[in-house]
Amino acid sequence: MFSQIEPGDEIIGQVVQSIENQYYDTTYNGKNWLKIQQEIFEISQKYPLQPTELVDSLLIKMNDPFVRVFTPKQFISINTELRTSEHIGIGLTEMFTVDIDYETRAVEIIAPLKNSPAEKADLQPNDIIISINKTPVDGLFLEDVVGLMRLKKGKKVKLKINRNGKTKKVKLKTTVVQQSLEPYFKVVEHDGKKIGCIWFPQFTNASAPQFQDIIQQFQEKEVDGILLDLRNNPGGLLQEAQRIGGYCMGSGAMGKTEGKSNYLSVLPTLEEKITDLPMVVLTNNGTASAAELLAGSLQYEKRAIIIGEATAGKGFIYTFIPLSEGYILTLPVGRIRLLNGRDLLTEGIEPDILIKNETPFRFGAMKKDEQFLKGLEQLTMEN
Repeated sequence: MFSQIEPGDEIIGQVVQSIENQYYDTTYNGKNWLKIQQEIFEISQKYPLQPTELVDSLLIKMNDPFVRVFTPKQFISINTELRTSEHIGIGLTEMFTVDIDYETRAVEIIAPLKNSPAEKADLQPNDIIISINKTPVDGLFLEDVVGLMRLKKGKKVKLKINRNGKTKKVKLKTTVVQQSLEPYFKVVEHDGKKIGCIWFPQFTNASAPQFQDIIQQFQEKEVDGILLDLRNNPGGLLQEAQRIGGYCMGSGAMGKTEGKSNYLSVLPTLEEKITDLPMVVLTNNGTASAAELLAGSLQYEKRAIIIGEATAGKGFIYTFIPLSEGYILTLPVGRIRLLNGRDLLTEGIEPDILIKNETPFRFGAMKKDEQFLKGLEQLTMEN
């Protein structure tokens, strides 16, 4: 439909071609793809719209909140935050800490950044954002939702949220949030046993080497078991979860991705096993994406006991596609399934032992953390 692109219109043709070639859903989210293209083409002939306005119309008609186009300014902000680990706002950013629910289309918190105004205000996984500074978010693109909260330091942000059917108003103030993505680890003694505890806030390109180094330190201290805390871990780099999976399980398959034309490809572990110690993995509603794959595969292989709450169900694999004029297309190219067929996008992971903390998860509050204490108890029983 857009095979003959006029000068300056490259972006709409690039988006259409990318969706046709790589978009994971062969039903195009249940929409008539050819009809959508025809409608956009007719609009382009009738109205003097900018190419980016045509892209917005296309995405609205597709009605898939996971297909997104970032402006150069938006992508620079995201890239700067990832590079410097510095976020100016309230601690809710694109992709990892807030997202749009696959089924309900509600704007949902996955997990606020550690030590951010959002975390300190006790915003929790599964909280639904209704409005920001009295602006309703229903129907907005995610990048526009986050833009309402990415303000200069010291600005007021008023959120209206829905938690378990009850409406709540929260007042916050933007600040500079230093994101610490380093894993936290320590050896905890419990009933005469030494348990090595690790919490990963997110998987970065350093996570697997860090995990390997931590395990070596645990082995030198002769720990009796490992407690891997993946609560409020929104995922991150998939290959790092695959490498950590290898360190725990050895060579093998962790899951599968279902992509274009229902093509299935195996997600293998990427390292050799370095520990046989008993393991417990802690999860909650803030455990998402690559963290769900790791937890689910450890559970499936009976390599670890999962304790806590059901995970978020965010089993997508994304790719970032550069477009003309500095725009970036974010496109889901596959959905993750475990080897037993469990769909991480719609089902998530159910824990072996269900425990809900009475207070919101905040790492470090170990004495009042029922999930953490149950993990220690479980590992003590196994030794």
